Amino acid sequence: MIIALQTPEPPDETSEPDAQAAQFQSLRDERRSARRWQDLLSLGERRQILAEIARVTLAIGRDLYPEQNLSDLDIGAASGQGDVCPRERLAFLVGAWPRIANALRIIEASPATTLAPGGRNARVEQGSLRRVSPAALFAALRSGDYLSAPASAGPLARRLQGRLPRRITEMTAAPTYDTPINRAIKGILAQIVRDLSRITALAQATEAPDVARQAENLRETVRRHLRGELWRNLTPAPVRNAYPPVHPAYRFVFDQWRRYRSSFAFDWTNPVFTLPARETWVLYEYSCLFMVADALHHLGFRATSAEGFAVSRSGLTFGIEKGHTSRLTFQKAGMSRVTLSYNPSFSRRDTESAGGWRSRSHALRPDMTLELDGSLLIFDAKFKTYAEPDAGQSTWRFRDGTLLPDIQQMHTYRDAIVHGDKTNVVAEAWLLYAGRRDTSNPNIVAYPPSTALCPFGIGRVGALLLRPGQAESLRAFLHWFLTKRDG
Repeated sequence: MIIALQTPEPPDETSEPDAQAAQFQSLRDERRSARRWQDLLSLGERRQILAEIARVTLAIGRDLYPEQNLSDLDIGAASGQGDVCPRERLAFLVGAWPRIANALRIIEASPATTLAPGGRNARVEQGSLRRVSPAALFAALRSGDYLSAPASAGPLARRLQGRLPRRITEMTAAPTYDTPINRAIKGILAQIVRDLSRITALAQATEAPDVARQAENLRETVRRHLRGELWRNLTPAPVRNAYPPVHPAYRFVFDQWRRYRSSFAFDWTNPVFTLPARETWVLYEYSCLFMVADALHHLGFRATSAEGFAVSRSGLTFGIEKGHTSRLTFQKAGMSRVTLSYNPSFSRRDTESAGGWRSRSHALRPDMTLELDGSLLIFDAKFKTYAEPDAGQSTWRFRDGTLLPDIQQMHTYRDAIVHGDKTNVVAEAWLLYAGRRDTSNPNIVAYPPSTALCPFGIGRVGALLLRPGQAESLRAFLHWFLTKRDG
């Protein structure tokens, strides 16, 4: 994979007054970013963050609970945290069902068929046989059920001393309804039944009996269709992207299904995803955590355990809270276990709960750590621009100097955090920063600057751009860290 890297200008040597100015500028940047978050993200990008968190959380839930057949409908808030009943989803199904039912009646009256190979037991005395395979002939001979036949009946009768098998299986081809397109229609109906069952459970959990009753009535109506002759013995199959041209009734059902899935993908009500605008910086920090998990997923790792994830009556729920440590454990065949921690604490004392990790000075709490084979990778999410007006207020330019206080913080993590008596155990410490909407943000800020042979420098600290839909640098860095780094 080749990634185009934007290399920032190398930093100049910074004097003490300049360092103080940079620290002041960094603080001002942080306050401005929290107050004027739309300088960093558009409303569409904020919604995209929610969708990305939803997608990754659902993938982790499927890793942890493969037997649950989780869908986006299973992601909700814990009981008592507001109305999680998906009324809009039910309203769509109730409104669309009469037209879907009409299309199904048209399909059931003239379903798509294909010819399926089969066989029938034919009696030899009824006439000549066609389409008899060698395997069918040998099976008939082994049965021992013969009838008398004149030698003139053929070479086989002469070889069998005037006998022939009484019955033999003849190959046939008969029309069947068991086609991919019919199995896909049944898959749609079966998924609607499962969704309505979950809607009923959610409505009951949130004390909405009218909604539960409506969902259950529609569920029974769809199930009656599934008990019909056409669908009863078919195996459900997922919907593919394309099918050969068929009757408009089939196309209508597929179109309604695609509208349903696209309209209600990631329909979340968890308070984590409804943070007010003044807390967008918290949302960005959460998204950094899930984007690191997503990057591990892209590298073939799968979640094996997770604190705060559970399947309850409300669906798949999880809880992460700033100031409290949460951990996700990932495993990949042939590699050591990887532990991703959110808000881990490193105190001055070696405590059993910290697994031997501690700080040599004051207590430290980075945003995220990735532990692998006794070494640590640290990420700190920074909802900052690191940009300043270039010519008045009309254009903006990335300023490497405003990174200085945060880069110094990364050096502190590398120097202060130890494991028991072992030092130099923090392999890398990197910022994940949001950047500004309307300026060119460098994908990687490395020390020394990025090159084709050394895209992440050798300083073992730096900054990676992480914006909605722009996780390529993070994925490339984790691939390098886990598989290509030296020692």
